[in-house]
Amino acid sequence: MNLHNDIGVILNDNLEEHARILRDAYQASIVSLDQFQDWVAEALREAGGETGTFEVAGSELSQQPAFLRTYSNAAGLESGPPNVYSHINPEAADGILFFAHADKSPESFEFAKDIPQLIETGDRFCGPGIADDVAGTAAMISALKIYKSLNSSSPQQILIASILGKQGGVFGSYGLMKRFGPMSSAVYLHPAESGGGLEELKVASNGLIEFFIDLEGKPPDSTEVHQAIFSRSAENAIDKAFLVNSALQEWARAQSDIYHHEAVQAMAGQSFAVSLGLLETGSETEVFEIPLSCKMAGTICFPPGANLQKVREDFEARLVRITESDSWLRHGHWQLEYGDRIAESSEAAVESPFIQQSSDIVESVTGTRPRYFYGHSMSDIR
Repeated sequence: MNLHNDIGVILNDNLEEHARILRDAYQASIVSLDQFQDWVAEALREAGGETGTFEVAGSELSQQPAFLRTYSNAAGLESGPPNVYSHINPEAADGILFFAHADKSPESFEFAKDIPQLIETGDRFCGPGIADDVAGTAAMISALKIYKSLNSSSPQQILIASILGKQGGVFGSYGLMKRFGPMSSAVYLHPAESGGGLEELKVASNGLIEFFIDLEGKPPDSTEVHQAIFSRSAENAIDKAFLVNSALQEWARAQSDIYHHEAVQAMAGQSFAVSLGLLETGSETEVFEIPLSCKMAGTICFPPGANLQKVREDFEARLVRITESDSWLRHGHWQLEYGDRIAESSEAAVESPFIQQSSDIVESVTGTRPRYFYGHSMSDIR
């Protein structure tokens, strides 16, 4: 049998079994994370995989950049919940990883109390958390069952994992690769946020840097309550925020040219971006006062090919230049802090045999060649 050509037939012959696995996965997922992972482990064992679990200790987090703002005392953290994995041919030096994430948003468990069974409409399955990422986990188990039923053997290692994907994967995929990586290829089984299903393959993950900048102002030389007329003797923290943001946008436009990525540019209209998402300052009831502090926060998004460390260094250097150009800020009336969402960029070459074969298989199943998506950021695909 030519598996490459007949994979669609194999899937269609097993549709009811896939649906059963998805229903069972959903039932296990709505109770608790621990119960879901127990179900995954048992399903992988039944499928014939060599199964185990691991937990990521807080002390491990200091070796990577993400979520160190929240977990500033990482060494004192308890280990995260269990991750589940299954090995085929584990002694091989290289291999492929298939993974999905087991954790869901807390709201999913609340909503699921009113939806204890999957809602099935035609070929659609609906339920809290089903697309994030119960369906990916179920698909992973189905794929293993089909593979084992074919009695095929692989010279490579096959690693299958149900990991903790929230918090940027620091308690899941990071620990997985520390223990079992690197792998030459990986498939992250997660439905597209666009709803496009198998019509889209995410072949890249843009890098991300979350930042917080605190700006300090100066009151006017007056004790008057209504301060606007004396604003020339003040340093308005909002004005400083506008100054910094404007200069950062100019920097981002220049970086977009330096790190030009044709596919990202075609999809988003730019290759590099700084986006301000928070501006906290002033008082709604006392708008007549000059604000003396302002917190601005945002993210830098950079394409594959740009390096996280280099972008951070350039960002810090540009901030110094911006603040040095201002007669008030140059005296140290500002502070930079990085947030939790810090991630390197990555990309799979679409012309590679792995991506082309994946595309061929999707086309054999759906009848449509998938599009390549370049708009995702900070994904476990990295």
